[in-house]
Amino acid sequence: MSKTKIGIIINYLALILFVTLFTIGKKIDWNVQIVIGVIATILIIIICFIKVYLKSSLWKLVHRPQEKLNEKEKSTINTSIRKSYQIFSITTLTILFVYALAETKIGMELVVSLIYFAHTLPSSLIAWTEKEIC
Repeated sequence: MSKTKIGIIINYLALILFVTLFTIGKKIDWNVQIVIGVIATILIIIICFIKVYLKSSLWKLVHRPQEKLNEKEKSTINTSIRKSYQIFSITTLTILFVYALAETKIGMELVVSLIYFAHTLPSSLIAWTEKEIC
């Protein structure tokens, strides 16, 4: 498995852990261990973002204007965006369903995490499926 794929896995696991720890911190009142855990997960997410997305061509590729892309890149990006939309929709609806069942309010940490997830998912899918691009 490539370093990029490992970085993606670590990135999303840290994102899940961040939301979990933040939610626990709000429910049981914050303590030192939870604060340290939240800070550590934020740092891991930032490091992964820089190493996996910014230092590679992935972020630039997905966020480049269409007129600057060749046909292969356009096709790859459109496929990844379409799949990302499907994954994001199912994931978000599942999370909302679970939160509704648990009668838990949705906090800003979840909203921000979902926005981050939506923005990084197309690049992650490209890294996962396209060998010659990344």
